[in-house]
Amino acid sequence: MKTHLKRILCLALTLAIVFTTTAVCYADSEKCSCKNIPVVHVDGIGGALFLQNEDGSREQVFPPETDSVVKALLRILPFLPLASFSGDWSIFERALSLSAGQLFEVLRCDPDGNSVYNIQPNPCDEVKRSTHNNPDKRYNFSYDWRLDPLKTAAELDKYIDKVRSVTGHDKVILESYSEGGEICLAYIGAYGGGKIEKYITRCAAFQGVSVVGYIFTGKMRVDAEQTVNFLSTIIPTMLGENETLTNTVKVLKVTGILSALCKLANRFIEGNFDGFFEHFALPYFGYMLGVVDFTPDEFYSEVRTKYAEKPYHKVYLEKMDNYHEIQKNAKTVLTEAVEGGMKICIVSNYGCYVMPFVGNNAYQSDGLIDSAKSSGGVTFAPVGQTLGANYTQKVNDGHNHLAPDGSADASTCMFPEYTWLVNGFCHWNSPSDLMKWLIRYDGQPTVFTDSRYPQFSLGNPNDSTTAPMK
Repeated sequence: MKTHLKRILCLALTLAIVFTTTAVCYADSEKCSCKNIPVVHVDGIGGALFLQNEDGSREQVFPPETDSVVKALLRILPFLPLASFSGDWSIFERALSLSAGQLFEVLRCDPDGNSVYNIQPNPCDEVKRSTHNNPDKRYNFSYDWRLDPLKTAAELDKYIDKVRSVTGHDKVILESYSEGGEICLAYIGAYGGGKIEKYITRCAAFQGVSVVGYIFTGKMRVDAEQTVNFLSTIIPTMLGENETLTNTVKVLKVTGILSALCKLANRFIEGNFDGFFEHFALPYFGYMLGVVDFTPDEFYSEVRTKYAEKPYHKVYLEKMDNYHEIQKNAKTVLTEAVEGGMKICIVSNYGCYVMPFVGNNAYQSDGLIDSAKSSGGVTFAPVGQTLGANYTQKVNDGHNHLAPDGSADASTCMFPEYTWLVNGFCHWNSPSDLMKWLIRYDGQPTVFTDSRYPQFSLGNPNDSTTAPMK
């Protein structure tokens, strides 16, 4: 009798635990009828990375400490005059590769694209139901920016499911920035847009970054005029009007110091790129799929050939090809998601000269990413120029997509109705007023929905706001 009583009590206790747990789980996943759709944010490259030690402790390894960077530079500098006077730049190349390799050793990935060391990013934001009740809050998804975008996309899918479950919303608003655009394109390419109410991307690397293509193909060249132009457009957007820095750059140009430094750099690049690529760029950055996948389509074949020369790159090439297939078919991938009900908003900054690694080149950028790529194909005039007085819109869709100042034609991009362009903002500037409006707008906004946020606007770096271009 006592035995039966114990069994009954145990069964009752077990059922109580099961039903209590089920009730708690159900409470967490109750449908939410509020209008605040949870926002999942996927940031760009450069997030902090940590080495996970065997004893459970961890130490930050990226960004590297200033002391480590200074020591690496001091190890290299003595070889610069030696190489310059002797003309044998291979001496400097080996010193640079060795010193930089020591600095970035812990970040190294193997030839399959996997991390050699136990590296972890910052944890993602804890998923709390209350977070989405504040329209200014985000669920920040953290990831290891070195790794395969498709692997990261699988982690993002799990995080989105968790946010949906906890908040009780069927869909989320997915917001991306910079490399986050690469990750989100990989996600939509692999999983579709069924869980996304609206996709908003800013300064996205989803069509690649030409600077990366120039570097990995050895076409990189440093130009004095380009350096001055780059700094003249970047300094005001990041630091405001800074006469000291601006004048310093001008002095370096006028005295010929900048030109001399650029000539030294180019002499090194032209004669030693293959060695530098083999000894440093490939082993320390060339196996970071998250970085290599920035390669635009027009550079891809040449970059791929470098890897195809080695038989042990078979797995790596498969991973490269898998993402590149999504990248080059981005319009189809995104269009299918939009036709399935996903709203889309693309924001691209322009008006800046690109980093001075591409020779003397005035293509429009945000200082890092080509604006033609981050916008999905807008036609731009070179920085500081117009498309011409007699220019006519290339695609006649019944709407005007020409910039009032003649700097761009948005009719040629993937989504002309859903693409906003901010002149005067660099990669690191965010048009906060526009972004808030896009997130909070109920439905699919267009560039004609609100006169405050037309297709073309001027950015104010001082307060991160925009004003209609007139």
